[in-house]
Amino acid sequence: MKRLFIFLMIAFMLVGCAQGGGNEVNEATNQAVETEEVVEETTEEVVETEEVAKRITTFVDTAGREVVVESKPQRVVCLYGSFADLWYEAGGELVGIIESSRLHEKAVDLPKVGKMSTPNIEAILALQPDLVIIRSGYAKQEELMPIFESNNIAVYEADYNNFDETMTTFENFCGMNENEELFVEKSTPLVEGITALTSETEEFSYLLLFASSKSISAKDDNISADILNNMGGKNIASDYQIANEETKQFSFEKILEIDPDYIFVQTMGSVEDAQARLEMDVTSNPAWASLTAVKEERFIYLPKELFLYKPNMRYLEAYEYIQGILEGN
Repeated sequence: MKRLFIFLMIAFMLVGCAQGGGNEVNEATNQAVETEEVVEETTEEVVETEEVAKRITTFVDTAGREVVVESKPQRVVCLYGSFADLWYEAGGELVGIIESSRLHEKAVDLPKVGKMSTPNIEAILALQPDLVIIRSGYAKQEELMPIFESNNIAVYEADYNNFDETMTTFENFCGMNENEELFVEKSTPLVEGITALTSETEEFSYLLLFASSKSISAKDDNISADILNNMGGKNIASDYQIANEETKQFSFEKILEIDPDYIFVQTMGSVEDAQARLEMDVTSNPAWASLTAVKEERFIYLPKELFLYKPNMRYLEAYEYIQGILEGN
């Protein structure tokens, strides 16, 4: 439109100057061309400034670090399986992932870059990432941050152990992928559903056990405990000194004394091996059968996909699962 206006000006000046001689016509033409060039240069500068402003964005990660990324990074490597699920939910794509027995279907065939506890720096750099998502608190992953930063690779440290933290990370992931509207679309029904479930709750006591093939411990500081607490639960591991604070190894006598309404179990690794360990350390005790939770069939193994792994966008489903238990379903 600006060019059309300028050329019309030229045409009028040519007509008006035709009677005044060729020099005046040439001068008018030159001025018009110079004006057009200035307009083009100014327009290019404005467009370039707008593109830079749109492209460079800052996010605050779980560790409180300001992470500067180019909007919608194209080559992203994720070093934790659950974070990959949330990244895909935000509309992102990955070029590399850690090895894991449980991966999002879109990540199964991606190049593998080592394990969570031992990531392979050569394999990661070979993928030429512009962003690496790491698990906060994993020493072997955090040790790689200086290498990433020296190669101009953005690093986002993530970890979340409750719904609010999950949504904060999801909002950042959506922002990085320029999908802010997707955050609203997906988070709103979760917030509304969980609010409805937790608005009216009845108090109950519970014990949360964490079982693997090697040990049994009491837990009070993870996603499962947070969900149970929000549904009205009182964790006896928090309210009473039933376990050593460092090892979480519990006193069986104290559990018998408190007699919780529910006993929930999370398993790590093979469920069968964890059950065998539980049988060896706990349930084989003759007094176990006297617990109210055992007698009334409220001794419950929690499904891994909702309570061991981070539930991400299945958070409402996890809450509904607990509601079903509390209602006797």
